[in-house]
Amino acid sequence: MVEMVVIGGGPAGMAAALQCSRSGMEAVLFEKGELGGLLREANLVENYLGFPGGLPGAELCSRFSEQLRRQGVEVRREEVLSLDHDGERFVIRTAEGEERAEMAIMATGTVPSRPGTGLAADGELVFDSVLPLADWRGMSIAVLGGGDAAYDYALRLSAANTVTIVSRSCPRSLPLLRKRAEGSPSVSILDRAALTGTRRTGGRLSIDLMHNGSPLALETDALLLAVGRDPADGLLRGPLRDRSESLIKDGVFYIAGDVVNGHRRQAAIAAADGIRAAMGARETRER
Repeated sequence: MVEMVVIGGGPAGMAAALQCSRSGMEAVLFEKGELGGLLREANLVENYLGFPGGLPGAELCSRFSEQLRRQGVEVRREEVLSLDHDGERFVIRTAEGEERAEMAIMATGTVPSRPGTGLAADGELVFDSVLPLADWRGMSIAVLGGGDAAYDYALRLSAANTVTIVSRSCPRSLPLLRKRAEGSPSVSILDRAALTGTRRTGGRLSIDLMHNGSPLALETDALLLAVGRDPADGLLRGPLRDRSESLIKDGVFYIAGDVVNGHRRQAAIAAADGIRAAMGARETRER
């Protein structure tokens, strides 16, 4: 048994585990994939204090990970399949076994939203993460979405590919991202274009759109979806469902980061949220 389990290795989870360790609490961090979460996909993080020139998301994640290592935080590369509370302790189950803990912080982040339209070649030419495309060169890629993420992904991919941003409405991204995209010779912007379907044509993808009331087909090598994120809160719909509110009230269970922060998906906010949760846990322990 351990004192604290932190579920999720994004900025919120890493900051929470680090703060717990600094407070003298025995903390174990569970993360099924690479540390960093959605931050690993960011082209450039420019609003994290201390880095005036900005920093690629992957590099910031690497620095976070190194800080965990130096602090001696235990990281288990396991997917948490269920989270429960037996009345005295949390019960964490993974494919590798079971762990028990006095307290828990859930920082499970988000999962990509999916458009309602059917997508041909899903998983082959249609992606919801920029990472599989990071090493592509000389390709034509369409990015579906009009928010910050869509423009950030497009700018990242445009260094070695041609990119078309397809948005069903006026852009919602930060003006500075829009300006950079408009100034890039490798980026085209197609506003007021609604996706109606996709078709695989040989080894490429034909994207069917309705643009200003008229049908339009866009030929591309891949489609990257950036149409929003949903909370990855499946653990709350499991055995813990009926007990979570009382456990939160008792100060032994915390939910932190993007999983509860809606559209405010910022590394600085998530990290601060993780620290807040860890400080709350310490206050509970010292009562």
